[in-house]
Amino acid sequence: MKIRKVEKGDLKEVVKILLQMQEVHRKGRKDIFRKTSEKEAEKEFLSLLESNKKEMIVAIDKNNKVRGLSYCRS
Repeated sequence: MKIRKVEKGDLKEVVKILLQMQEVHRKGRKDIFRKTSEKEAEKEFLSLLESNKKEMIVAIDKNNKVRGLSYCRS
């Protein structure tokens, strides 16, 4: 595993992770979280990527496939 800053080319894999995270939150607190569409997750990713205030990193395997994501959201 390697850790690096997220890149725009990671969009598809990061969106998949964001949707999985959202679903876990939604299942636990349906009163707070609603189902998120892929388009909304893409918009969130691009917004986070363009923000200079957010540091996003990914864990990638030997085939450069994203296996994990970490970022701070304020």
